[in-house]
Amino acid sequence: MSTSNRTRALALAIITLLCGAAASEAQAGSGRHGAVCIHNPTDNVLTFQMRLGNSGPWDDFEVTPMLWQTVYFDLDHNGLAHSPQIRFDYVAGDGCFSERVYELDFYEVTSLNWHEGLDYEFEYNTAGDRLELYKLD
Repeated sequence: MSTSNRTRALALAIITLLCGAAASEAQAGSGRHGAVCIHNPTDNVLTFQMRLGNSGPWDDFEVTPMLWQTVYFDLDHNGLAHSPQIRFDYVAGDGCFSERVYELDFYEVTSLNWHEGLDYEFEYNTAGDRLELYKLD
């Protein structure tokens, strides 16, 4: 191998190492987080699933009666993430899964403390057979 080819090969190896290190750092996260807070003012344990974007795996959550569930996720170094999606069974008591899916807005949070995020609340209709999720102001 000629000197110029060795120099090119060495330069390529260094660039590959640097790019790999940068990619590993990006995958490790920026230390920035987004969050949503889901409130359950009902008398029932409510289950739901969330994911980032529209193609990733769903993660299971539940929120007990009269409490909040805060869901955190990593943001990139610009404070961005794919929009979180939530899905839940919105028809109560029918024995089937009737899917309702929403994209959620979120807040960037400065710490992983309880109830720091954009607030949402589940609510049943007056008949008690339909569940809805509302963003709180």
